[in-house]
Amino acid sequence: MKMYHSTSVENYQSIISDGFLSAPVYLTPSKKIAEEYGANNSPEFVIIEVNVDEAGFCADAEFVKGQMEADQAIEESLSNGSVFIDEDVSVAGHIASHYEDYEEVGL
Repeated sequence: MKMYHSTSVENYQSIISDGFLSAPVYLTPSKKIAEEYGANNSPEFVIIEVNVDEAGFCADAEFVKGQMEADQAIEESLSNGSVFIDEDVSVAGHIASHYEDYEEVGL
């Protein structure tokens, strides 16, 4: 599944050097949500697009209300904007978008 992760330019360079995002990795299915998160943290950031296996998804408690089965919680968390994976995520074959002053400028 295509997912997005927002990070600082400095962290992006480290991620590329390492070849993976370090766990836990918070992801969103929405590039717009990733842009908003990045912009809230810095005027210069990178959004990484990765393909991940949904089997590793865990519910982000911030996006789940009430008690429910794990599968339901993951689905609600995903539909509300965020899940996490509790293991490193490879960035092999990733796509990245660089933003400066909140505008996409490429990489």
